[in-house]
Amino acid sequence: MTQTVPQPEPAPVIAWPSRFGRRLKFCAVLVLGLACLTVCVVVWQRLATERWWKAGMASIPRGDIVMMDKAIRHLPANSSRVRLLRGAINLRNDRPETALRNLEGAVQDPETALWAQFLAGEALCRLQDYEACIKTLQGALEQDPNNVDGHRWLAVAYFDIGAAAEAVEQMKTVARLDDADPRSYRMLGLIYTEAEEFPQAIEAYQASLDRSRDQPDMDQILAELATAQLKVNRNVEVLATLEGAPASAELDSLQAEALYALGRNDEAKQIVQRVLRAGKTARALVLQGLMLLDERRAAEAVAPLQSAVALHPEDFETRAKLTQAYSQAGNVNAARHELAEFERIKKVRQEIHELTLIAANRPEAVEVRYELGLHYRQLGLIPIARKWIRAALALDPAHPAARKLLAEISDATSTSDRNSNQ
Repeated sequence: MTQTVPQPEPAPVIAWPSRFGRRLKFCAVLVLGLACLTVCVVVWQRLATERWWKAGMASIPRGDIVMMDKAIRHLPANSSRVRLLRGAINLRNDRPETALRNLEGAVQDPETALWAQFLAGEALCRLQDYEACIKTLQGALEQDPNNVDGHRWLAVAYFDIGAAAEAVEQMKTVARLDDADPRSYRMLGLIYTEAEEFPQAIEAYQASLDRSRDQPDMDQILAELATAQLKVNRNVEVLATLEGAPASAELDSLQAEALYALGRNDEAKQIVQRVLRAGKTARALVLQGLMLLDERRAAEAVAPLQSAVALHPEDFETRAKLTQAYSQAGNVNAARHELAEFERIKKVRQEIHELTLIAANRPEAVEVRYELGLHYRQLGLIPIARKWIRAALALDPAHPAARKLLAEISDATSTSDRNSNQ
């Protein structure tokens, strides 16, 4: 007889009410949907934050304060990113000390450290702490050798301490890295002009204008180029440079000087008379005096040349013409006095030229810069004297003679300002 093996009873199936099942499914879908939404919101916020960060960073080279400020509002407060952007804003608002305090926090974060170094270098340059500026920018450029603004501010620092050779090298790098910016060649023109290397200055100014003839200080650039051209007797080029330029006392006087050198005397006289009717300028006064001397009207030449000397007493070439006018007019004592001043100023100028050449190739030479400050003070050119003294102090902050001279100049300037306001 076959025995039947008992089979286990099937597990009971719980029959959930259909309404409850639908609710459970709905809740599960809802929870899953909320989780997905949360993830999407978090991802979106992170992406938005990164977009604002990139927009803020892109606005630093442009100096777009509005965009940097907008970016800050979408970034975590007191983060290194915010500190970097605040430092950049303060720099654009000419608050370098505040900018440095902002950047101290940003330089500790690897993400923002390099940019913070470059901006700190600019701030230090603006504060005339050239030694710290140069070290900071050199370190940053080792990590990013193609940073245009880093090279630009390093050039400015070298230029301000009279290290022309290094300034030229840095500015040529700027010109190579940014082939659309005309400012690099403009600064090269200034450097070469200060070194009295006028052919190189002319080439640099022309390169700047080739890149853009829509620069904010076009009149000044044209004047600098025309002046350099006159120094090497490129008078026809002066007229080409100034063709179509807006009327101004400085540009008109330069044009008149070129015309007179080319023998176009009547045209030159008309321009000089027009300029002097509007107001006295040293260049127009000197040219008027020269014209009168050439016409053997020495007595009449004395007055405009005296006025020109009063405007620029350090110009030994004008004093030479005034000496000539006094002599031809028969005023022997005045001629002797002017001749002595001419020889004194010419000697100082020659020494300045020699010292400048030394300073250009020896950025570490503190005493040379101090001597340049002394020489420019002798000529009464206080702003330039102050520049060289500060350059010496940037290299040696404890230099006693330089500190004393700077204090004397500052006191004299303050006294003069008070007297002029009374």
